[in-house]
Amino acid sequence: GEIRGIARAVFQVHGKPAHSFLWNAVDVPSGFTSGTDCRKVRIDIVMYQPTLLQLIDVSTLPDLSSTGPIPNLEHPSDHLPVRCEFQIKGDHKRLRHIAKNWLDCIAGKMRLVPLSDDELLEAFNLFDRSNSGVVSPADLEECLADLDFDVSDGFVDRVFGLGSVQNGAMGLTEDGFVEAYKSCLTHHRLRCRDDLERAFRFFDVNNNGELTLEELKHSLQEVSPIEYDFDSLEQLMARGGGKLTCAEFCDAIARLSIGGGESYRRKLNLVCRSPVPGVLTRRSS
Repeated sequence: GEIRGIARAVFQVHGKPAHSFLWNAVDVPSGFTSGTDCRKVRIDIVMYQPTLLQLIDVSTLPDLSSTGPIPNLEHPSDHLPVRCEFQIKGDHKRLRHIAKNWLDCIAGKMRLVPLSDDELLEAFNLFDRSNSGVVSPADLEECLADLDFDVSDGFVDRVFGLGSVQNGAMGLTEDGFVEAYKSCLTHHRLRCRDDLERAFRFFDVNNNGELTLEELKHSLQEVSPIEYDFDSLEQLMARGGGKLTCAEFCDAIARLSIGGGESYRRKLNLVCRSPVPGVLTRRSS
């Protein structure tokens, strides 16, 4: 977990777009994969992107309580294989998964894998049923029904900030649709939250619960000799009072994961300001 968190932080702070696999991949659940005389740990994992693949089956790992530690005659390696079966998601199934992710972020409480720029655009196009460039309350209600997504009473009104739905006269633009998602996606909602918190503890050299620019510089340079945009990092730290708490660090890294096509400085400005709800726009007649 710590290594995954450090890797995510390093690639995001590096300032160049990272592959979506870095954030969207999850691991196949399994038990411990190495049980020797010296260790009993889970060190072999299979990672996959749930937006692209559906996990069908995972083989049960053998019980070593009767055979003893490995390697042995039955298991000649000190690592147990993780066997799993996947099914590639068709376009429609994949789009439904992305759309539910957006809804889960806005309405739910479950942890999520963040959507990429392209996936947010695909979700917007799916919700924009009339292809008008604006998602209306009626569009959202139709998608909720199609996706069989259960929400509390008044959810649609709250999304659009209306006292009541007014015949679709108001709607979310693409920018508003994306901004609504970003404003709800804090690090508390990420499936990789624990990894980021472990990375923070690694970077926090003096273990005082606050991360300074010097600590971050020192740790990043120890981890990898690549060049970092320390000027932008300094701007980020300055806006945070020169220090970042664990929550602030995790939120900043999490928000940098959205919008891989934007410039790095623009993304840093995004994470330093307070997120705003989705922009509402009135359609011209």
